[in-house]
Amino acid sequence: MLFRTAYFTPTFSKYAGKRCCGVQVHVVDREAFKPVETGLHMVDVIRELHPNSLEWIKSSNRHYFFDLLAGTDQVRRQLRDGVPVDKIINGWVEELSQFMNMRKRYLLY
Repeated sequence: MLFRTAYFTPTFSKYAGKRCCGVQVHVVDREAFKPVETGLHMVDVIRELHPNSLEWIKSSNRHYFFDLLAGTDQVRRQLRDGVPVDKIINGWVEELSQFMNMRKRYLLY
């Protein structure tokens, strides 16, 4: 993966019309790319570099958007508390292995 600085101006939401700085991710090996891990590492770096700027935004039904994406509040809480991303991911290994075995019988190809 390659990362590069990207500047953009949102047309809606909180920063509409303001020049913002972000990161553009270039996937160079799609077989090796792990999008969830990459995303968690990016959030963790943002938390480390800008601890007072990272906001966990709630939806209108009072759930954090991040939790809806992650399927649980545990990941957000671990990131917030500074748990290393590798430790968070390793906490999924057993359950993920069970899921991968269970799903085999449903794969068509």
